[in-house]
Amino acid sequence: MGLLGALFGGGTKLDLHVDVESIAQGSQLSGHVTVHGGKKPLTLTSGSVRLNKLKVQMKEGSSLPDVKMDLVVQSELAKGDPLPPGSEKRFAFRFKVPADV
Repeated sequence: MGLLGALFGGGTKLDLHVDVESIAQGSQLSGHVTVHGGKKPLTLTSGSVRLNKLKVQMKEGSSLPDVKMDLVVQSELAKGDPLPPGSEKRFAFRFKVPADV
């Protein structure tokens, strides 16, 4: 189980919870995002969960690696949702991790 939190201005907070520590290729990845309202009303203009593939490879003749990140899957969670002060909204997600990732 993984949890990631982020803070925004005015006390707004976001928590990302992933149901498992690791996942096999071709399996389902699931979890939820919880957004906690701050002191003022807000509108969640856009929110999504993305799975990215990161490849880090050393380049010959360079002390810095070549870093490449590709978007694998994106799941839209929120768009135009109101977030009253002090409220909490939970958005569940589930998607299949491609077999080649």
